[in-house]
Order: sequence, then structure tokens, then C-alpha cells
Amino acid sequence: LRIVHRTGQIIWISHRCQSIWSEDGILLGRRACNKDISATKRLVEELEQQASTDTLTGVFNRRHILEQAEQEFIRSKRCGLPLSLLVIDVDSFKRINDSCGHSAGDDALRLLTHVCKSELRTSDSLGRIGGDEFVVLLPHTHHEDALLIADRLRICIEEATSVSLSGKFTVSIGISSIGHDVETLAM
Repeated sequence: LRIVHRTGQIIWISHRCQSIWSEDGILLGRRACNKDISATKRLVEELEQQASTDTLTGVFNRRHILEQAEQEFIRSKRCGLPLSLLVIDVDSFKRINDSCGHSAGDDALRLLTHVCKSELRTSDSLGRIGGDEFVVLLPHTHHEDALLIADRLRICIEEATSVSLSGKFTVSIGISSIGHDVETLAM
């Protein structure tokens, strides 16, 4: 059970109840046992977060974003809703790592995710699927709108890198979309 304490703190309780019967089969009452399991619940939530999050960038990891993509694809087909997917790849990422070091490469990936998160809707999902490859799920988004979003992301990332990093980098973005008249979304 989830209980909100008068201080506003959320407490999780495990509640067990057992009926007490007389020898004649008459209900005499119930015995209840409550145990605070808040620490266990927090640990489980933390482990679930770690299992679905890329540790470097803080966005969804490959497994989680691909699961979400599958769910969105099924929902899109079932409801006849548009769905678009962006695949973002950092151009010449190896050059950044080789010339500036791996920490600069890590900074570049974190900056890219920061820009994407600031430009995307809360209903969109961002995940890292490889070293410098990211996926953005755009539910309820037609191909034409996905093109505009991709272009906006590309420009914002390039502008942010010229200000934040010693060397500017660019990204390439692939787009795939389905609507109610298209049967597949190439991934």
C-alpha cells in the first residue's frame, strides 16, 4: 500500500491480514500485520531506473528504447495513428575521440542528449542505441513534421556545440514514418 504521511512523505506498507476462526467456524476477527517496506521499494525503483537508462547520457538505453519502439509501433498500427522515428548519428565521432580524447567525446554525447531533451516534447522518447547513435520516437507525428523536428534538432545541436565545446560537430539524422496507410516502419 502507498500511504502519504501527514508530513507529505510517501511510505510503502506491506499489509497482511488473516482471519481468526473459532472451532465452530465462527469468524472471531482478523489479525493484521503491517511492515514498512519503503527502503525496499526505493531500491527496486532505483534498480529499474538503472536497468533502463544509459549511464553516460541519462537517456533510455538500447534495450528500453527498442521495447518502447515496439510498443509505439503496435499502438500506431492498432489505432491508425502516425508514428515517426529519428536515428541520430554524430558525424566523424571517431575524430572527436581521437583528436580531443574520450572525455571530450563523452561531453559531446551528453551535450547532444541535453539539446535533444530540451527540444523534444514530453511524449517523445530519446534513447542511445550505440556509441554515437541515438533514436527518437515521435508518436502522433507525420513524416512532414518529423522532417521539421529533425532539421530543428540538427541546427540546435550544431549551434550548441559551437558555443559549448572546443570543436564544433554535426549530426546526420535519418527519418522513418508510418501513418494509417503505410504498413511498416523500417528500423
